[in-house]
Amino acid sequence: MPTDLAAAQNAIAAKTAADSITLLRNGDSTLLLASGTGKKILVTGWGSGTTQTLTTSIATHGVATQRVYTGSAPNAKVVAAAVSAATNSDEVVVTTNNAWGDTGQQNLVSSLIATGKPVVVVALGGPYDLAYTPTATTFVAAYGYQNVTLTALVNTLFGTPPRGHLPVTVRTDDSSGVVATFGTGMTY
Repeated sequence: MPTDLAAAQNAIAAKTAADSITLLRNGDSTLLLASGTGKKILVTGWGSGTTQTLTTSIATHGVATQRVYTGSAPNAKVVAAAVSAATNSDEVVVTTNNAWGDTGQQNLVSSLIATGKPVVVVALGGPYDLAYTPTATTFVAAYGYQNVTLTALVNTLFGTPPRGHLPVTVRTDDSSGVVATFGTGMTY
């Protein structure tokens, strides 16, 4: 019976993850990413294992992937390496985690956006990174970096309609205004 219990727990975790992926912005209809195109997609940002898992999983969708891991506090040299890779890519997926407390992650996102390539910002922690990446036109809140969450995220990037809604209100970085209200969530 323990394997039945584990299977049931895994199924609940996978459903919870899929139900929580929240699309907050989709400028220029950057999402959906198209399967089978052979496009070059750069995966970069926070999380060594996370970026590797995403790179591998995204590649199963018939696109070419490249990974540039930047760490939790990328310096100018690391940001420049990611920007260089982005210029040779068709699209970029950049992960953040608590970027509200890290100007390196904020600089990474704004530098990638400045390349003019379509950039999908994915907050792997709380959705508050939205307030600290104001130039991001495509933003997804994933709320975690466990395998079930990353699977749900990649499924969403390639076609599963997002079902999540913000469990909080996200205020501007100086708390003077609202970036996104409780309950916000877009779909395709």
